[in-house]
Amino acid sequence: MNAAEGLTVGILGGTFDPVHIGHLIVAEEIRVRCNLQKILFIPSAHPPHKAAREITPPQLRWEMVCLAIQDNPYFEASAIEIERTGLSYTVDTLAQLRGIWDQKTQMSLIIGTDEAIDVPTWKQPERVFDLSAVLVANRPGFDINTIELRWRKMMKFVRVPQIEVSSTAIR
Repeated sequence: MNAAEGLTVGILGGTFDPVHIGHLIVAEEIRVRCNLQKILFIPSAHPPHKAAREITPPQLRWEMVCLAIQDNPYFEASAIEIERTGLSYTVDTLAQLRGIWDQKTQMSLIIGTDEAIDVPTWKQPERVFDLSAVLVANRPGFDINTIELRWRKMMKFVRVPQIEVSSTAIR
């Protein structure tokens, strides 16, 4: 993705096994509500939190994401994690993007409340917040009050429509 000076980009990483309409709706809702110019979908090559289960090969998930987003001019896909060796850590991806884009490009990491609860277990969570704003989409069954206050104070919460679909159920 070629970021122009001052671009505001939402970054939506995930296993996307498979990508589904819920991902697309959340991305578009957050793009509109947070006035983002682009949403960058980044399929995770080797997600550390899913090491114990079998996942579809990264190249196939990449192709599914590309097909799913092709009709939205505000959506782009990046193979940044697929091209990098080792586990796919958010902080590494954000640092790599910051090295590619100019300093005026504003990055906003998009996560769900289910992921926000786990922020303390992430690799270098403090640096994640230094590199990017963090936008949190509500997810059914997850209470934002269970997110540690230290992290919750640095997050922006965005209410999005709830779609009853999950990659687990689709598989």
